[in-house]
Amino acid sequence: MAFRPRRRPPTSLRGLLYCYSLGWRAGLLTFAALALFHVQPPFGVSPLQMMRELEPLELQLMLGAAVVVAPIGEELLFRGILLPWMAGWAGAVPALIATTAIFALLHMPYGFGVVTIAVYGAVLGWVRLRTRSLGASILLHTAINGITAAVVLVTGR
Repeated sequence: MAFRPRRRPPTSLRGLLYCYSLGWRAGLLTFAALALFHVQPPFGVSPLQMMRELEPLELQLMLGAAVVVAPIGEELLFRGILLPWMAGWAGAVPALIATTAIFALLHMPYGFGVVTIAVYGAVLGWVRLRTRSLGASILLHTAINGITAAVVLVTGR
């Protein structure tokens, strides 16, 4: 019996696994640090609270925007324009760090959840650089938003 090396799953699938495994860890560490230092979360309306107040048609439109429109627009901007442009003059790693930071800053309304979103942004950038395909990062971003929306709707958290 000959030794056969294991095949790695596709980069997009690995990216999804990285997002959820690293994202949950980042979120847990963030909330543990907040509890340790007695920091109160920022005030505002949670996405779940907002979804509960929407009519069915409004909820469908919001989910369509969050799961389809936002990933396409954000990936075109961050991984389609900014990342390649910055990588051309600064290198791949500094460009990945910079675009991840900008991506996270633009998601500040999520409060401390921005740490998890920064992890997602880094993985999305890594997928874009590794596959050289904007489609892969769009697909991954759509999957992240879709799974997250489904979990929020089903669990109520």
